[in-house]
Amino acid sequence: MALNKTLLKNELKTGLRQIFANPSTTNNSDAVADAMAQLLSDKIDDFVKEASIIYTTGLIAPSSGGTVTGAFEGNLE
Repeated sequence: MALNKTLLKNELKTGLRQIFANPSTTNNSDAVADAMAQLLSDKIDDFVKEASIIYTTGLIAPSSGGTVTGAFEGNLE
């Protein structure tokens, strides 16, 4: 699955709206900072875990076993 920046942005906007609409955080800057840091770390973690490594070519594994050699060629999506 390709990384979806639009989905990340929308989830952050939704989460930030919830933080600022919550009376328990709106009057407490530490609570806001904690909630925002948690939201950002959770969403970025989810976003990065969606990445796919697309291997194209370049690595050679000996049929008898042993060290893989070569240079990885591919993309991160």
